[in-house]
Amino acid sequence: MDALAAIICLPSHAPRLRLLRYARGMSDLIELLQWPAMAASLLAAWLVGSRAAQRRLLGFWVFLGSNVLWVIWGWQDDAWALIVLNCCLAATNVRGIFKNEQG
Repeated sequence: MDALAAIICLPSHAPRLRLLRYARGMSDLIELLQWPAMAASLLAAWLVGSRAAQRRLLGFWVFLGSNVLWVIWGWQDDAWALIVLNCCLAATNVRGIFKNEQG
C-alpha cells in the first residue's frame, strides 16, 4: 500500500489515475504468478525424480525458474519466509545441477 500512497500524492489527477490503474494491474499479474510457480515446482519435482541425467538436469533448471517466480510473488506479498526459503532452495538446486553433471 505504500506505493499506492505515493501515487495518491501526485499533483495531477490524470497521471495519478493512470499510475494507480497500472499499479493495480501489475499487482494482479504478480498475484497470478503463484499458479505457474506451483506448476513449475510440480513439473520440476517430477523431472528431478527421473533416472535420466538430462531430465534431472532440466528439473533443477525448472526448479530455479520456479524459485524466481516464488520470490517475485513473495516480494509483493511481503512473504519474507517464502523468499528466504526459495533463496535457500535455489542454492540447493544449483548444487543439484553441479552434482548431476559430475555423475
